[in-house]
Amino acid sequence: MIMHLKALFQLILIHGFVPTDFGNGISIPLIKDKTGNINNMDNYRAITLSPVISELFQMVILDIGLSNDFLSTDSLQFGFKDKVGCVDAIHPEVYN
Repeated sequence: MIMHLKALFQLILIHGFVPTDFGNGISIPLIKDKTGNINNMDNYRAITLSPVISELFQMVILDIGLSNDFLSTDSLQFGFKDKVGCVDAIHPEVYN
């Protein structure tokens, strides 16, 4: 299995193409403060459960030391960015 993953990851890096299914995930809203107002959008954060192979590829990329100079996020990425949150994800046309 390791040899197949190694070959796949090398091909991805050589050709600059990541399989579409690597980007699939399930987004789940989580309440930040259970004692807070559950009707307030600011009281939620979203997490996305990604396929394990995608997470493994991400760990390999980070481990080999590719810097942010070579990597960028999609314009629809809202988590883990400064000054962006749930409201921006719900109304992305305002963010862009």
